[in-house]
Amino acid sequence: MKKIFSYFKFFIIYLFIIIYSLELLTTIFLGKKYNLTSKNLDELRFEKSLDKKNFDRRDNITAFIEEKKKYPDLSPSYRYSQSQWLLFRQNKVIVDFINKKINNNEIVPFRGPINKKTLGCNEDGLRRIINNDKFGFQNENDVYSKTIDIMILGDSFAEGVCFTEKDDIAGTIRNTTSLNAINYGISGAGPLLSLGVLKEYGSAFKPRDVFYLFYEGNDMDDLIAENETFLVNYLTDYEQNLLNNQNEIKIFLNDFENIAYQIIKNDNLSKTNKIQSKNNQRKYVEYLKDFFELTNLKDILFSKSFHSFKKKEDTKLLSSILNKMKKITNEWKGELHFVYVPSWSRYNNKYSLVNHRYKKKIKNLVISNNIKFIDLVEVFEKQSKKDPINLYNLGLFGHFNATGYKIISEIIVENVN
Repeated sequence: MKKIFSYFKFFIIYLFIIIYSLELLTTIFLGKKYNLTSKNLDELRFEKSLDKKNFDRRDNITAFIEEKKKYPDLSPSYRYSQSQWLLFRQNKVIVDFINKKINNNEIVPFRGPINKKTLGCNEDGLRRIINNDKFGFQNENDVYSKTIDIMILGDSFAEGVCFTEKDDIAGTIRNTTSLNAINYGISGAGPLLSLGVLKEYGSAFKPRDVFYLFYEGNDMDDLIAENETFLVNYLTDYEQNLLNNQNEIKIFLNDFENIAYQIIKNDNLSKTNKIQSKNNQRKYVEYLKDFFELTNLKDILFSKSFHSFKKKEDTKLLSSILNKMKKITNEWKGELHFVYVPSWSRYNNKYSLVNHRYKKKIKNLVISNNIKFIDLVEVFEKQSKKDPINLYNLGLFGHFNATGYKIISEIIVENVN
C-alpha cells in the first residue's frame, strides 16, 4: 500500500511539473500580445495613440455633459440589449422601467433616440457625434427615399462602433457604390434581438440582401441572456408592429431620456479616468498569478469566450433563429448571409485550439441550414498586410478601425445577390 501511495505521489509531482512546464512554454512562445489584466486599457490606448495631445480621455458622463452644451439635440443612447449601455452602467432604475413596460404588454423599442444626435465612444481617442434616423437607428433619413438593397444586422460591429452613419459599414457601401445599404445593428444585440429587428423592419423594407454579423466573442453568451426575455417570442408569430407605433415609441424614449438625465445628474462626476497603470511590483504579482492559474494554457484549450457554446440547447436555439431569419427573408425573395466576425482575443492569443473548433462548429451549423457563410477570419488574414489585430482600434481590445470596416463593406458588396 505504501508503495502504491509513493508511486501516486510521484505521479502527481510529475504531472504538476509537466503542466507548469507547458504553461511556461506557452507563456514564452504562445503568450498573449497584450495582458490587459496587468495594465489599464484606457492607459494602453493613450500610450499607443499617435496624437496624445487631442486624445479624448474624458469618461462617458463628463463627455456627454460637455458635448451637450455644443449640440443641444444630443441625447442619451438607448438600446434594448442585455449588455450594452453607452452612457452609463446598467442601472436598476432603467431595468425596472423596461420590465414594467414588458409586464404591461407595452411597446418596447430596440434602439433610440429618434432623429437626434448621440455620442460615440473613444476607442481611438476621438469621440464622434452620431445621427439617428426617424426609426432610431444609425442612418441618414434619405436612405428611406429609395429601394433598400442591403440590410446590416448584428451587434456593435454591425452598428459600426465607434464610427458615424457616414463611415460605418452601411455608410461606406453607400459612399463607394450605387447600392443603398441600411444599418440596423444594435450594440449588445444577440441573435434573438437581430431576429426581432429583421421581423419588425426587414419585412417592411424587403432588402435584396440581409447580412447578419455574428460576433464569435459573445453572441452565444448574449443569446443565453436573451432567451430569458420577451425576445424569445419572435420565434413564433409574435411582433410589436414597431414601424407603425411611432407615437408609443416616442413616449417610451422620452420617459427613458428623463430617467437617463436623472442618472447623469446624480452620477459622481469625480469618478473620471483616474485609474492609473499598476506599479511594477503589482504587475509582476499579476503575472505570477496568471502563471499559477495556468491562464495561457487554459486560453489555448478552454477560452472563456466560448464556454457558453458547450451547452447543447444553445446550438439548437441558434439553428432555430437562423431558420426563422431565412424563412422571413425568403418571403420577399431576399437572401440571408451569415458573416462570421472574429474577436480581438483570437489575435491577441497567438494560438488557440478552441477558436478553430468553435468556428468550425458554427460554420457547419450555418451551412446545414443552407445559409451562405462568409468567413471574416480568412478575409482578414488574406487582406491584412501584417497582423489582423491591427484592424482593431489601436490594435487593442474593442472594435474595428476604419480599415477593418472598409474591408467588411467590400466583402459584403462582393457577396450581394
